[in-house]
Amino acid sequence: MPVDLQQLRYFAVVAEELHFTRAARRLYVDQSALSAAVRRLERDLGTSLFVRTTRHVELTEAGRVLLPEARSLLAAAEEFQLAVERARGGPQPERRHRVVVGLYCGSMAAAELTGPIVHAFHTRHPELALEVRPLTLFDPWGAADPDLDVVVTRDGGLPGDEVTVLFHTPRLLAVPAQLDLAGVEEVHLADVADLTWTGTGGWPPSAQEFMAGYDLRAEGLDVRRAQAPALPIDEAWRWHAEHEVLVMTNDLTVRRSPPGVVLRPLAGRPTVPVTVLDRRGDSRTRAFVAVAAEVSAALRDLVPDALPPQAQPA
Repeated sequence: MPVDLQQLRYFAVVAEELHFTRAARRLYVDQSALSAAVRRLERDLGTSLFVRTTRHVELTEAGRVLLPEARSLLAAAEEFQLAVERARGGPQPERRHRVVVGLYCGSMAAAELTGPIVHAFHTRHPELALEVRPLTLFDPWGAADPDLDVVVTRDGGLPGDEVTVLFHTPRLLAVPAQLDLAGVEEVHLADVADLTWTGTGGWPPSAQEFMAGYDLRAEGLDVRRAQAPALPIDEAWRWHAEHEVLVMTNDLTVRRSPPGVVLRPLAGRPTVPVTVLDRRGDSRTRAFVAVAAEVSAALRDLVPDALPPQAQPA
């Protein structure tokens, strides 16, 4: 029977993690798609590879026997690809072409489309070694990492980046739950003129620009600001709640209200573009951008409230 190397790769990673959710994150695929692929492999092989319960996952006896063979086949496939590259006069293994991709907030860089984008690129361009690096709120455009070739993020980018918009999402305001404003369905700027907003004066310049969203002074508001400390995201939300500080968010990872705050749409504000930043402009990075745009066009409906890239900010 023909062997599907992608299914074998999925099998090997699940066997290493013994956890489908962790394996899906590592592979940048949807968990349901990973589970379906493993079930197809089990059906094709005619045997179960894992025992699944609500508490844990473990290899069956057949899984333990077949895992070393699967790893051998995957290693042989890798060696074959390298041999093909050498025969074509391509790079040696230590100089093999690669693409280094920065993902803002890791697997949520493009929300539900992050996994499909990474998976599609890996599948279509196996000649390119793909390396993924997560980016944080304090460096959302990868300014501190000169090795990045492509960045999937929100908004702007660094000077010289070629920006491709995948889709738009609404801009939200995080309001401490104890404020009366938290009970309002839609917030207007007039509602927040006298409240305190987050300040990011000590943050890196690109992070300050990223967090600003837009300059409230352009709206005739000179608001009070409280300097936000550099904290992990969950602790940062708690800090904002405790200090009754508002913060603009364009982060798709916070569709449910984070600890201590509620999320409210800000009336009349521009939407937030989810973007791919091409930092090199060569065939490798253009290939990644093309795959990201194609996957986004085909699967954008998977992202709640997403608008097409042609949508003009309100």
